[in-house]
Amino acid sequence: MKLSFKITAAMVTVALVAIALVAITSNIIAGRSFNTYLNRQKELRILEWRSILLSYYRRNNESFEGVQSLFSYPRPGWGRGGPGFSGRGGLERIILTDKEGKVIGDSDGSFLGKRLNPAELKEAFPLNYNQDTIGYLLVTTRSETGIRSIEQDFRDSVLLGTALSGLMAFLLAIALGLFLARRLTTPLGELVSAARKIASRQWNHRVNISSKDEIGELAQAFNSMANSLEGYENSRKNLMADIAHELRTPLAVLRGNLEAIQEGVSEPTPELIASLHDEVLRISRLVKDLEELSLAEIGKLALHFQEVSLEELLERVTTTFAAEAASRGIEFRLEVERSLPLVRIDPDRITQVFLNLLSNALWHTPPAGLIRLQVKKEKDHLHVCIADTGPGIDPQDLPYIFERFYRSRSSQLQAGRGMGLGLAIAREIVVGHGGQIWAESKPGQGSTFHFIIPLAH
Repeated sequence: MKLSFKITAAMVTVALVAIALVAITSNIIAGRSFNTYLNRQKELRILEWRSILLSYYRRNNESFEGVQSLFSYPRPGWGRGGPGFSGRGGLERIILTDKEGKVIGDSDGSFLGKRLNPAELKEAFPLNYNQDTIGYLLVTTRSETGIRSIEQDFRDSVLLGTALSGLMAFLLAIALGLFLARRLTTPLGELVSAARKIASRQWNHRVNISSKDEIGELAQAFNSMANSLEGYENSRKNLMADIAHELRTPLAVLRGNLEAIQEGVSEPTPELIASLHDEVLRISRLVKDLEELSLAEIGKLALHFQEVSLEELLERVTTTFAAEAASRGIEFRLEVERSLPLVRIDPDRITQVFLNLLSNALWHTPPAGLIRLQVKKEKDHLHVCIADTGPGIDPQDLPYIFERFYRSRSSQLQAGRGMGLGLAIAREIVVGHGGQIWAESKPGQGSTFHFIIPLAH
């Protein structure tokens, strides 16, 4: 069952229930109110007729002889047969009996001479004169004669009005239900169509966001998901292309040299074998780095945590690095706060982070430059900064330097400069330790790499 039909059916059902409740409630309340009104009017009419009849009785020498004339002829200011009475066929029927219950006056004329039964006399109003009952007055509507009573007419008019209003509300509910259903389901249909296109690998397809409600938020979330999927797909394609590119060169070197040896063009000298060995090592490092990066990205990189003194770890890392920096004419400064607390880390992996970042700084720092390594305690973590005085990172490259296989434009111009995995691996290792890593740089003003790692508790 389609959602549009469900919405329309729900609105129609609610409208029908509301119409039924209104009809029942209005009929009950209107009926009771009108009955109260009729009873009050009936009491007033009885008192009015009592006064008229008693006045006639006194003027007629205490006799009701000829009283039928009051019910048959109009009087000034009266309707036919009395005040507000229209005589035969009017809205009310007035019956007067003597004290024995014999009808002596009837606005309809059909009951003259007949006697009322005890039940009818019980409904009649006694007429008392000088403390004696001289007759009974009965005021009724026309229902007894087969003509519909004004109470029933009023109720029928209320029900008719309610029915017409209900019919209009029913039609309006259908129209409004169809309108809202179309308004709600149209963007959902677009989302379904877009989802199918994304499933068929049309990664660039997006939906239009035309509202700011929950459906608009859903469309925005869908577009964000589509952007992520497109990014993942592009990353996958780029990864395959980058791996093929990184493997092509060493494999080409190996193949060319091996074919030259096989054809007798080259001799397997120790130097050539060493060169081939270097290419094999390069391929091995690439495969190893890819394996580590893949494990880190899926959260399965093995980390062996232990409480370590970062001062001792830095001493081992920087001993060799400082010598290499000095050989290149680069000044290296180590600025570490005293009495740093122990930190719970995998020392081998964090050492790998330091080596990647320091090697990166060493590569980009020119002779007579400066590399500064700072470590300080901040609240509940250690903050590490590695700054260099190199050319800096282009603002267009800065957001992507931690992506795998990404190399800045300056790195691409330098032959043999890494494979673009070092910073990506460093990021995954730091994140695996519950920390963060980022870079700051301005062209011509060097670069600073930061990372923080939580302290041991």
